[in-house]
Amino acid sequence: MRVYRKIEVRLPDGRAVGHIEGGTFYRTFHASRHLVRKPCPALAICEQTYRKYRPFFTELEWYDAETQRTYRISATTFEQRAFRLSRGYGEQYAVGLRYWAVHDPNAPPQGQLALAL
Repeated sequence: MRVYRKIEVRLPDGRAVGHIEGGTFYRTFHASRHLVRKPCPALAICEQTYRKYRPFFTELEWYDAETQRTYRISATTFEQRAFRLSRGYGEQYAVGLRYWAVHDPNAPPQGQLALAL
């Protein structure tokens, strides 16, 4: 059994933005402040931070503290679908929400379809 150590993920300025544990990059964010809106709804990360910590994870799992939604994507898909942004926070990689698997605990349960008789 492989044991993983927890790695704190920090931006170049030293601010913590998440952690890596068991091969997954975990991050908590607030959609009202951090969700990219244009050119499409997307989640982004500092390019320099992503490249620095990339050897330590294969999955990304980000949690929106406002909606309680969890967004998950493989690092491979993230890299295949990423586009670059530069909007005053340095270079960033962003991936449209349509490529992330979303778990919404507040969504109504999906029931079995009923046939109309």
